[in-house]
Amino acid sequence: MLTTINVHGNGMALEVLRDVIGHGPNGYSQSQYKAIISYLNEVASFKDCWEKIWSKDKLRFGVEPSDLAVNYTMPILKKIRDGVLWELGAGTGRDSIFLSKYCNNVTSIEITKTAANDIKKQLERKGIKNVEILNDDVWSILKRQNNLKKGFVDVVHAHSFLHYTKPIMTGVLFSEIYGLLRTGGHFVFGVKGKGDHLFGKGEEIDKDVWVFEDGQRRKFYDEESISEVLNNAGFEVEVLNTEKEFFDDTVSEFVVGVARKG
Repeated sequence: MLTTINVHGNGMALEVLRDVIGHGPNGYSQSQYKAIISYLNEVASFKDCWEKIWSKDKLRFGVEPSDLAVNYTMPILKKIRDGVLWELGAGTGRDSIFLSKYCNNVTSIEITKTAANDIKKQLERKGIKNVEILNDDVWSILKRQNNLKKGFVDVVHAHSFLHYTKPIMTGVLFSEIYGLLRTGGHFVFGVKGKGDHLFGKGEEIDKDVWVFEDGQRRKFYDEESISEVLNNAGFEVEVLNTEKEFFDDTVSEFVVGVARKG
């Protein structure tokens, strides 16, 4: 099932914000509230950037599941009977499709129409019935869901997505992920590490935040800095590793881990 909610354009931030949380910060600090407005104003350009990427090369990251899905998320799901999984920033669905074999239900969030439609076609071709696709930005979907119902997801999986948001917005997203998870639920993630080949290239606009020549902004983490964000959101860190992956004959470094809602 593909559900298109509301992928918005520039200048629509306040309208979307009021639709999702009403008037005023409503539980967010002033700095978080401003960060959400900034994030929503960036959504359209982020979406356009990735629409071009997926339209040009649907196999950019291959069809095999990520190491994060195989080595971290799948073993957790195998221990849970009829588990519920949410994937954030699903791309063309390689992890959602792989992990759907190990749980009862998958909700796959992907902002681009091109990638979301590709996931839908794969699901139809493979006869997979337990994956729902939500085509919108991650924060809006998480917040809307938490407004309706919290604490029912067993695992949230996010590979190579959260480093694209500004640090304060990443903290906001972590808090929403925490709310979505049931007690004892797990958050499995991979974010760019400081040993990545792109670290230090382009323009540094904030501490460890670099804008590359293609216009993409990334926040680079180490184990200490990502632990701080997780702890501030209430998570207990269970596993944290710095790992290397190879992409386009270059070294990509990720800080990967598993955090638990206590």
